[in-house]
Amino acid sequence: DTEDVSGDATTDAETDEMTAGVGEGTTYTFEEITITFPEAWEDRYVIVEYEDGSGISVHQKLSYDVDGSGVLFGVWKNNEPAYDHAGASPLAYTEDMMYFMSYPTDVQFNPEVEGAFEDYEELCTYCDWIRENIVITGEGVHTNADEYIMPMSEYYPLEEYHVINFDANQLML
Repeated sequence: DTEDVSGDATTDAETDEMTAGVGEGTTYTFEEITITFPEAWEDRYVIVEYEDGSGISVHQKLSYDVDGSGVLFGVWKNNEPAYDHAGASPLAYTEDMMYFMSYPTDVQFNPEVEGAFEDYEELCTYCDWIRENIVITGEGVHTNADEYIMPMSEYYPLEEYHVINFDANQLML
């Protein structure tokens, strides 16, 4: 199914630049995950729900309409930790579920579509804002997952395959 649908301090000018084009936006809810898309994205993206029901991917419409490419990001959930998934970072977790946002690890727009590069590049400038404004509802949701190396480990016993790709510095607790 397809549907269109804190670190460094920032100055006021930087904040205005980051939120320009955000406006009221449009919200999309997939189960307990609500994503707000900036007003500037209107008619420029496509949402694809994963067939297994584990999440969604968000695509640039220009590329997606031609060949199904244009992945901007994905938001998905898993009932066990996925600590070393390429391009993924945790959003939140509960006792029995972990939520992630993942970004492509290679070029995703269709270079043969006129204007696709510029459009994709502009859409990407909003992805951090989108991430910061994702809301995951439910009982026992911890939204500070990015503060931990291994969120959910308090509920889920770690196995060797969870940490096989970690280096000595990542494993030192």
